[in-house]
Amino acid sequence: MISCLLIYPEYLRSGRATEKSDVYSFGVLLLELVTGKRPTDPSFVNRGLNVVGWMNTLLKENKPEDILVKRCRDADAETVEPILEIAARYTDANPDDRPSMQQVLQYLEQEVMSPCKSINGD
Repeated sequence: MISCLLIYPEYLRSGRATEKSDVYSFGVLLLELVTGKRPTDPSFVNRGLNVVGWMNTLLKENKPEDILVKRCRDADAETVEPILEIAARYTDANPDDRPSMQQVLQYLEQEVMSPCKSINGD
């Protein structure tokens, strides 16, 4: 069963899925990866939040370190803060403020994948 807490905001208004809905869903997936929490984790659902609202609350309180899964807490701020900024941008309540999936792909290729060495060491 899908909770209303997981539905992208514009679906509640229009009842239609769009490319920007996919971007929102990707942002939620990214949050799951860096937080280690499900979108409807009881630790914040009991307070009337979902993973996106919880992240936004902690970012407003300037507590990004509280968002990360424990195994990521030793990561430096230069690595972590951009990931949280991306997740926040991808899950923006206004779909017009989210990037397109093409922009998401370009970002991943240029900023995330390009620094990685290939398996062959190239």
